[in-house]
Amino acid sequence: MLTGWLLAGCLPDNPSGGETDATGSETTGDITPVDNMIGCPTGETCWVVLTAQTLDDRVEVFGGLAGSEPTYRGAIDLDLKPGTEPGQLDEPFGMALSDTGLHVITGHYPSPERGALLTFPTAFFDERDPALIDVDTFFAGGAFNEGVVETRFDELEPIFALSEPVQGKLLVSVFANDLFAADDTWTEPGKLAIVDTANPADFALATLSGLDGGDCRGASQLVLLEDENTAAVACDGNEAVAFLDLGDLSGSPTDIASGITGSLCDLPPTDSRRARYLAHDGAGGVLVGLGPTPLNASATQVYSIPAGCEPLSPIAIADSDGQLGELVRFGDSHWLLAQGAISAAADRGVQVISPTGVCNTLPGLEDAWETDGEELSPYALAVAPDGEHMLIGAGPTQTGNATNAIFGRVLWVSLEGTDDPCSMTAEFVDLTDGASGHAPAPLAADTTTWRRSPSVVVLTEVQGT
Repeated sequence: MLTGWLLAGCLPDNPSGGETDATGSETTGDITPVDNMIGCPTGETCWVVLTAQTLDDRVEVFGGLAGSEPTYRGAIDLDLKPGTEPGQLDEPFGMALSDTGLHVITGHYPSPERGALLTFPTAFFDERDPALIDVDTFFAGGAFNEGVVETRFDELEPIFALSEPVQGKLLVSVFANDLFAADDTWTEPGKLAIVDTANPADFALATLSGLDGGDCRGASQLVLLEDENTAAVACDGNEAVAFLDLGDLSGSPTDIASGITGSLCDLPPTDSRRARYLAHDGAGGVLVGLGPTPLNASATQVYSIPAGCEPLSPIAIADSDGQLGELVRFGDSHWLLAQGAISAAADRGVQVISPTGVCNTLPGLEDAWETDGEELSPYALAVAPDGEHMLIGAGPTQTGNATNAIFGRVLWVSLEGTDDPCSMTAEFVDLTDGASGHAPAPLAADTTTWRRSPSVVVLTEVQGT
């Protein structure tokens, strides 16, 4: 399963001290946003953070002045199908902010075969308290209100999205196969949806077949490369990477979709591994992570793939029963890999990768993986624009029935010694521990606080106007 696997921006930091709000978190006079839940003071630079709590049908929002610890700004309840499909990928996954609002892929709503996109206009966030926005306030009788726009792709499993639109277009990869069937059934070519963020009803689909080298089956994560007109897509169904020429993204979605061309790079044969995450290498190619399934205890592998496919270069990763997590670029010549686990005894952490292999497992995070007697693993990563901070989504380690574990975390990490990533260290703050300015801590009796799968974390730098 996919488990484990950021308009106007922020407000000033919350002052300390105060009373207790309805969530149980300590608050004070000015914690409530004055204008907009994701608003930014005029003339300031801010960071907006989004976290998709995928299994628990919720998007959590944090914000703060650039460089400062982000504070909790509230959450959106996306339990659009309450009581159904327990333990599976449900509503929110890929997310992006645009000039028009927040875009969220809703996974299995209205059904896995008809996956949709919800667009929350900027005005939706006006005068919101730092609390959970109940789904009933914008969704009733199968229809959305309060300005929320539903775009139905009517496609099987649209999941990943670029976290920032390009030239007013949101790009979404469509897996186009049944995620919960055996991987040898993932034979259909994936698709790429191009959505006009100003008018989400205007979208088009490009089928990733007939590429030079073959089809891209089971399209997963996509990243932009050295310019805004070239992208790479992980092809999970046939363990490959597709390099796509997107053409002129200023045109209409239909024109863009009809003009996409590309080539396919096959990876070496793998044994029950997934090609799901990849990162730009800064030179026209990518690094791609191949990780085991939850039932397979083989090690994660990482390959360096140039745009021309050859030569493929394996990068040495420690041999452990590590669960595949996100891979992100760090600076000009390093990458970070979230190394989860499928057993409590396995190594877990954030590995620093240089061009020659893993050179560091980020020290200072050891205590992040233990909470309330449960073992956590890092899965989702986002690096701040200053290169001195990062976010980690950590969820229950995939042992036994992980859907019964609830104590996931969203971690704000400060990095020291970034001039040499191979020797840098980390210090973390749990943004979800219920402390002042943080999100409510997980409570067993309150399902609206559970964090079983913080699958995606997105950080966007915005300017106050």
